[in-house]
Amino acid sequence: YKMKINNLNSKDNKTLLKLVRNNLKNSVLFYLSDNFIKFSFFREILKNKSFFSLIAKDKGEPLGIIIIKKKLGVFSNNLYVKILIDALMSTFTRDLSIFLKLLNVKFSTRKIVKKFKINNFDCAEIIYIAVENKHRNKGVGKKLISKASKILRKKHKFLITSSENSKQVIKFYKANNFIKIGHETRFKKKNILMLKNL
Repeated sequence: YKMKINNLNSKDNKTLLKLVRNNLKNSVLFYLSDNFIKFSFFREILKNKSFFSLIAKDKGEPLGIIIIKKKLGVFSNNLYVKILIDALMSTFTRDLSIFLKLLNVKFSTRKIVKKFKINNFDCAEIIYIAVENKHRNKGVGKKLISKASKILRKKHKFLITSSENSKQVIKFYKANNFIKIGHETRFKKKNILMLKNL
């Protein structure tokens, strides 16, 4: 690989959509419309200073992406309104109870902070990490986490994530020096909470 990892830029919106559609089938984002992902969500992670995103490419071909929420970061109210409108216009809201849960999905950092005596001000969170299937097990995810960690180290002590409870995913995080610190229930699924010292 002649892999290059750079910040997401304003020309990457179609690339983001492709990575979401191919690799994030278990995420809330996957159920929202192409236009929402390509414009509203993309603009949010690009312009909102609470977030930063890195994208890995090889000769222009996208390999993977990582989207990070910095300490005490929040999505804008504007984005929540757009999620509401988008979801109401899509079939996703046939089950309104799931949609209402979606609006309340916030990473339960405070509970973790209390339990593990770590300061909320010191935590960044991986919102999404995705690597194209054919490029997995080649160090792309590792390099994305490594570069993100270097950037975060200046102002954060921990990187946390809520990941699906699968052996493959847990193995990946453990290989990247994350430790299992608990569970979280999202959409009736038990997610594993992982933490990495920066």
